[in-house]
Amino acid sequence: MRADGSGATSAPPVPANAGAAGTLPGYRYYVLGVLFLVAVFNLMDRQILSILQESVKETFHLSDLQLGLLQWCFTSSFIALGLPLARFGDRRGRRSIVAACLVLWSVMTACCGLAQNFRQLALARLGVGAGEAGASPMVHSLIADYFEPKRRASANALYSIGVPVGIMFGVAAGGILKEHFDWRTAFFLVGLPGTALALVVRLTVREPPRGFSERFVDSGRTPPWREVIRHLSSVRSYRNTVIAVALQSITWYGIYQWSPSFFKRSHGLTEGRAGIELGLLFGTSGILGMLGAGTLADHLSRKDRRWYLWLCMTGALIQVPLIAAALLVDSKSEALALLFVPMLVGSLFTVVPVTVVQGLAPPRMRATADAIRIFFAMSLVGQALGASMIGLLSHALEPRFGHHSLRYALLGVIVLANALAVGYYGTAACTVAADLDAATALSAAGAPGLVRKVTPSGPAG
Repeated sequence: MRADGSGATSAPPVPANAGAAGTLPGYRYYVLGVLFLVAVFNLMDRQILSILQESVKETFHLSDLQLGLLQWCFTSSFIALGLPLARFGDRRGRRSIVAACLVLWSVMTACCGLAQNFRQLALARLGVGAGEAGASPMVHSLIADYFEPKRRASANALYSIGVPVGIMFGVAAGGILKEHFDWRTAFFLVGLPGTALALVVRLTVREPPRGFSERFVDSGRTPPWREVIRHLSSVRSYRNTVIAVALQSITWYGIYQWSPSFFKRSHGLTEGRAGIELGLLFGTSGILGMLGAGTLADHLSRKDRRWYLWLCMTGALIQVPLIAAALLVDSKSEALALLFVPMLVGSLFTVVPVTVVQGLAPPRMRATADAIRIFFAMSLVGQALGASMIGLLSHALEPRFGHHSLRYALLGVIVLANALAVGYYGTAACTVAADLDAATALSAAGAPGLVRKVTPSGPAG
């Protein structure tokens, strides 16, 4: 192994229990396709509120602070149940958890359309968050067991394309359905189809053996919570990556949550028009960005694994001046054009860190390690605190800037957070190669509760 983190090792033989996973190449890509649809429904049901929130605001006479609190309601249940469900997923069948949670968040999205006041809508959003808490950590853990490390970034990218597609459909469909019907009907028609997908997940996706893609045999014991936290907190690149993700999440969720309102207030777009234009922007940039992010990360990391985080650092650096310019220009067309590249390179942040996290965590810690990234870094800091902070700052600036207050709230919060993320990605890159090697050695050594490496004569006894 070279000091730059490059190098390759020969693949050990396939575990004796490989058949349980249904590991023909065609089948694993079928599973990836189903999981992609789960991501589409996940983000579609989560994001639809952003395009409908101005109508909801008018119906219930809400303030920007209350709109931010609706995001907090979603995120509070999302965070509260995320780690317990991830721990359960490290012990039990992940596909069943995904299917059950998909039913819950789909039904609760439809229930948003039944709300008669702010309190009822807040309760429905709590339910959506509770359901969605059981999706991503389990899905990422499944992908890690189906796809070996050298193909994992590309597999995660293909799954993650469901994020911009879901946002595109959620924003566009929400706006169009609202224009033709009303905002309540939009919640019904977007939410309920997810219950059918849940049956597909439960009946056709097989549970792979833990550590299958790395040719390890699962010991069958899940490490206790204290051991998991002690191990993860000792990995320097994991700590710094999670902090960087937390900071960049403020940009990600700030743009997605508040841009429909920004373009309506500062550029006069209707909800239907904003839904179409922003949906196409987010969808196109996200799809192209995630395909490129996965392929580029897999290619460059074979030469030097520090490129995983150097790519994220570069993307975050590019975003700062372009997002600032997009928020400050007076032309709607120029603002949309300036946002395209930041959203394109922002895809690195959704694809590459999960690949790093799955490599740094032993198989029976992967759902929990990813849950910390998702629920504390992305959701608590980015989605809840970040979105609420933007709403609160916009509310405070309104007496001075009027309907442009949101513009300056977005500018101040997003640019500062993204600039700080650049530094943490660079720090994480310094130790990631050594930490990935240490994680592989820990698993191969048969540490308690982790895995045992397969020998040429068969699974280790």
